[in-house]
Amino acid sequence: GHAHGEDDLTYQRWRYLNHYLDFVRESGVVRPLEYSGFDVSDDMYTTEITYFKGALVLHMLRRILGDANFYPAISMYLNRHQFAEVESRDFQRALEDASGRNLDWFFNDWIRGGGGYPALQVSWLWVPERNAVDLTLEQVQAELPFENLFDLPIEVEIRTAGGSRTHRVRLNKKSLSVALPVDGKPLMVTVDKGNWLVADIHQEETLQELVYKLEHGDLASALRTARQLAQDHARKPAALDALSRVLADGSLHWGLRQEAALDLGSMGGDVAGAALVAGLGDADQR
Repeated sequence: GHAHGEDDLTYQRWRYLNHYLDFVRESGVVRPLEYSGFDVSDDMYTTEITYFKGALVLHMLRRILGDANFYPAISMYLNRHQFAEVESRDFQRALEDASGRNLDWFFNDWIRGGGGYPALQVSWLWVPERNAVDLTLEQVQAELPFENLFDLPIEVEIRTAGGSRTHRVRLNKKSLSVALPVDGKPLMVTVDKGNWLVADIHQEETLQELVYKLEHGDLASALRTARQLAQDHARKPAALDALSRVLADGSLHWGLRQEAALDLGSMGGDVAGAALVAGLGDADQR
């Protein structure tokens, strides 16, 4: 992020998230980040869990605490424990001392306990009579000892003709329904603004809503939307056209154009093929 800008960091986090989720789906391997029992010491180092998920969990923690608390906490941790052995509670104490916040809930879900990731099903309904969006969030991952219900602070952005407003809700049970105030008909509802959660999120949206979000959302929102267009609306002309336009638009971030290319490849067909062939001429070979 410091070297290449926030957009490149946003895309790198998106890539890491998908690498990790795909790894768990394909292997079934889930475990806490702090794992004290190994038959073979090398088992502690799994690229997808230790490094990809580990990096994502640190960024999620950074987002929750804010940079003004996170970076002094990292400095405190390093200065306290240089050249010494540590465990996760040492890291937690430094974070808590710097921020003044209890983080048992986070470390129990993401570091010492848990081991999987939340799968969220999201739906919303605009109720003009109450000037509100009724939002429903549900954790649908298996309820197993290693895939617990998570305690999740979630940012929800609602955009209307009058502008955007970000709400913060907390999902700490299986399902939550909440009414969020709006000043008019929603143009776009984005759950987990910025893609900070280590989670598989599926939001029920129409093809038209997704195309609008792809064209008007920020990079994080557009990345997730492009993927959902390919998964939920494969072969539909409007979805193919929207992703083809993204791939052809050199003003957009290279990572979003790469995501569009991958999604068009998964959709297949003549329209996707033609867009991909045209994309071979892109000046940025990424």
